[in-house]
Amino acid sequence: MARSRRPRRRPVAGALVATLVTAVVAAALAASPTGAAPTGPAVPTRPVAPTPARAYVDTTAYEGLGAWLDVFDTDLRRNASATVALLVRRGVSTVFLETSSWSRPYDLQSPDLTGVFLDTAHAAGLRVVAWYLPGFQNVALDARRSLAAIRFRSAAGGSFDSFALDIEDTTVRNVALRTSRLLALVARVRAAAPGPYALGAIVASPLGMLLKPDYWPGFPWQRLNASLDAFVPMAYSSYRSIGADGAFAYTVANVALVRALAGNPIVPVHVVGGIANALTTADVAGFVRGALQQEVVGASLYDVATTRAALWPRLAPIVRLGGS
Repeated sequence: MARSRRPRRRPVAGALVATLVTAVVAAALAASPTGAAPTGPAVPTRPVAPTPARAYVDTTAYEGLGAWLDVFDTDLRRNASATVALLVRRGVSTVFLETSSWSRPYDLQSPDLTGVFLDTAHAAGLRVVAWYLPGFQNVALDARRSLAAIRFRSAAGGSFDSFALDIEDTTVRNVALRTSRLLALVARVRAAAPGPYALGAIVASPLGMLLKPDYWPGFPWQRLNASLDAFVPMAYSSYRSIGADGAFAYTVANVALVRALAGNPIVPVHVVGGIANALTTADVAGFVRGALQQEVVGASLYDVATTRAALWPRLAPIVRLGGS
C-alpha cells in the first residue's frame, strides 16, 4: 500500500490491454486455484449484486466511496475535524485507517489521536475500517496488533466498524511458510474477534499475481473466503499506465478474478484503483466504469494525501454504491 511516485510508463493502447486481459482471465478461469478443472459455475460478466459471504455479518463498512490514511498521514490524523469535513464534502462513506504494521514500534499508532479521529468520523456519519500490514515473521505479534485494533475503544467508547489485513508482505521468502502463517493469523483473528464482526482481506491484484507468478504461488483465495467477509483488491492500473480503456479492462478483470479464485461470485468487493497521484482523470473515469460494470460494493484510490482535487469529481458515481 506504500505510496509511489514512480514515473508513468508510456500508455499502452486500451484495446490491446483489453485483449491481453481477456486472454489472461480466460486462462485463469479455465482452472481452479489448485490447477484442477473447475467444478462450479463460471463467473458471469455482470455478476449478481454482491451480498455478504455470511449473511449475519454486516459488511456495509466496505460500501460506497472509500478514502485511505496510512501511518505516515500524521497531519491528516492530527487535524481530524478538517480531514473529516473534506471527506464528507467529497461523498466518502468509509475511511480505511492504518493502525500499525509489522515494522512499526507500536501495536496501535497514537491511541489518543486515533480515538479523536474515530469519534470525529463517526459523528459525521462516516464508517472507519482499521487496517494492519502483517509481516508473517511473528504470528503472535501480528495477531496481537490485529486484535489491538479490533478491541480498541476511544475515550467516548467508539470502536472500528471493521478490520482488514493488508496481505502483501513477502519478507518471508518461503511461500509455503508464509501461506501457513497467514492462515494461522487469520484463524487466530477470526476466533478472537467478537461475533458477528466483519473482517476484510486487502489483497494484491489477482491479475498482477498471474502476470508475476513468483510473487505468491498458490495464494489461498478460497481459504480466505471461508474465514473473511470482504475482499479489497489493490487493482492498481497506475502501475501500468494503460489509459482509460485499459483501466476499465484491468478493473473488470481483477474483480472477476477475485470472485472466481475465491469461489464466491457474490463476495463483497471494494476495489482500489491505484496510486492517486499517478492517475489521470481519464484513468480514474475508466476505473470507475469498470467498478460500476462489475457491481462492486465500493471503490477508492490510494490515498487521501495524494488525491488531487480534479480526481474527486470523477469518483462521484461511486458514492451511490451499496447502501451509501
